[in-house]
Amino acid sequence: MLVGTQALLFALALTVLMATVTVYDIKFGIIPDFINIAIFVMGLLMVAATPGSSILEGVIASALGLFLLLLVRALHGAIKGYDGIGLGDVKFVGATSIWVGWESIAASLTISCLSALLMIVALSWRGVNFQGRQKIPFGPHLAVGFLIVASIQMYTDRKSTRLNSSHTVISYAVFCLKKK
Repeated sequence: MLVGTQALLFALALTVLMATVTVYDIKFGIIPDFINIAIFVMGLLMVAATPGSSILEGVIASALGLFLLLLVRALHGAIKGYDGIGLGDVKFVGATSIWVGWESIAASLTISCLSALLMIVALSWRGVNFQGRQKIPFGPHLAVGFLIVASIQMYTDRKSTRLNSSHTVISYAVFCLKKK
């Protein structure tokens, strides 16, 4: 568990990076590689500074997050005939997964999807039509999900907040396939 100033600095850095992702994705429809690299590098530093954490486990978490979203992207493309999630989002999940560990990727993605769903429902109530292939920036929702889980872990015992549920992963994949 990180404590004091160290935890505050990592939380602040992650929050600034997540806000940057949100602005870029909403304004330009992309998540630039330099932001994903910065998130990954800060995550490596955070893992190295956290007692009991393993850099190898962090890198494995990043690879797993990247692979999981690449799989969702490929399945969506095979079923629907077009990409349902951008490569910036895929790389973003890979970069942020080091912050939460492989066990909490599913929880982070679930919160992200719930955030996106709430936005869609709220905008639908305001008369916005979400039929067809309308693009929705998913980066802000990914930022919310990963920031919530990472923040909880920074101020508690990391292992106690990690969730491992294949049902959650499957639910996320199905939601994303239906969304587009």
